[in-house]
Amino acid sequence: PQVPYPHEFVNTWVTVPNSEFRIPCRLESSRRYSDTLIIYAHGERENLFTCTPTVRGLADELQVNVLAYEYSGYGLYPASSTLRSKDGMIATLEAVVTHATTTLGYQYGHILLWGYSLGCLPVIACATIRPYAGIILQSAFTSTTDVFSDSSPMVMQSIYEKCLPSWDNRQLVRKVRCDILVIHGSFDSYVGMDRIRLLGQDMSRYTLVETPFNRWNIPLSVLVESYRMWS
Repeated sequence: PQVPYPHEFVNTWVTVPNSEFRIPCRLESSRRYSDTLIIYAHGERENLFTCTPTVRGLADELQVNVLAYEYSGYGLYPASSTLRSKDGMIATLEAVVTHATTTLGYQYGHILLWGYSLGCLPVIACATIRPYAGIILQSAFTSTTDVFSDSSPMVMQSIYEKCLPSWDNRQLVRKVRCDILVIHGSFDSYVGMDRIRLLGQDMSRYTLVETPFNRWNIPLSVLVESYRMWS
């Protein structure tokens, strides 16, 4: 995730309020007019550059605009202990949302938040604050303790243990009032379907799509079809 990419790859920079940092972002526009924006929070094994095929694919297939952003310590975004905390991750996404509503001119009712694995954390938290059109949770989990096991990859343990030691999605998701799409792989060896169904018990309006894949290889075509069915 810390492997840098060319500055020219970033086509949008967002300033974090009361901070010296700017968030590298990339906006992929629909080839047709769309008043819908998906803000994409990538997984812990990705960065802004490596998630772009998915982001571009979503923009093309769904005919919406997609804005992806970077995490502190990833790619061109300098590491900051403050921004790598729970509050820092929320502040980062909130800054991107503010950019979308002010600079880009989107209304909250036309913005969807899409979180993939690690990205589900700030997405759920921010969805308790604003009235979004909906949120998509891809490969989510009930809490950060879900990934503290011998089978968890070290990259996940290092991020979650050092930066997000006590994030409980079950508590947060109860406060979300928009529609929720949950996409999860039945062969996910880190967070099983039983935990995802447990998370669903705390959601007021959600659709669960179980796919025959693991955490890391759900195809774009399945993501697109799941979204179309839900929307």
